[in-house]
Amino acid sequence: MTPTLVVFDKLDTSAEEVAAVKAQGARVVCFEDLGPGARIADLTINELYDSGTLKGPRYAVLRPEFCGLPPYRVREKADRVLVTFGGSDPSGLAPRIAPLFVDYYHVRVVLGPQSPDSPHLDRVDCVRPASMAEQYRWSDLVICSAGRTVHEAAACGVPVVSIAANERESRHSHCPGVLRLGLHSALGDEAIFETVTRLLGDFEQRAEMSATARAAIDGLGTQRIAHHLTSLLE
Repeated sequence: MTPTLVVFDKLDTSAEEVAAVKAQGARVVCFEDLGPGARIADLTINELYDSGTLKGPRYAVLRPEFCGLPPYRVREKADRVLVTFGGSDPSGLAPRIAPLFVDYYHVRVVLGPQSPDSPHLDRVDCVRPASMAEQYRWSDLVICSAGRTVHEAAACGVPVVSIAANERESRHSHCPGVLRLGLHSALGDEAIFETVTRLLGDFEQRAEMSATARAAIDGLGTQRIAHHLTSLLE
């Protein structure tokens, strides 16, 4: 039986593999794809890149816990910093960044199932939470990688500073209201510390970041994608 619709959820598809599927009469949809195959797909959805048929944070796909949340309250006295760099943190950014602030603020680090133990985090509150939305909303500022974590935190309304954990992340599209510092290997600890400290002391800027990011990630991305997929099938 020939499929009507084939979805590629992979990085950098080739033109040959997409063309082979289309030759069978199926429509092709690509997600988060910068490869040659994306250019001949019927629909390319790139939440994290500035290229594609549907692109940018307007098409953010969020888990239900990040949708329909109550308003986030930006606190004038800010001292809660959440640091999260994914389930494995291969670049070791959490052990590098969290200790910069532990003497000045309440720092919490989110550890994933594959996160290694680190002596650099022995003075930090480390958690493996059931709900990331609760962790984001607890914080006054999130420091995270430049992937989907940015959109999750923005949906919660919390101000975000993003640091790209690898070169591909550094090419991700810009979410309004989020302060991007760039690729981690090009950043010094002093620059990170100064940026975060300044933001925590600037209530007005954090309030503006919160409102702008929350408006950009409205939780309707999945519905928009579903509408386009339905139209493609019709």
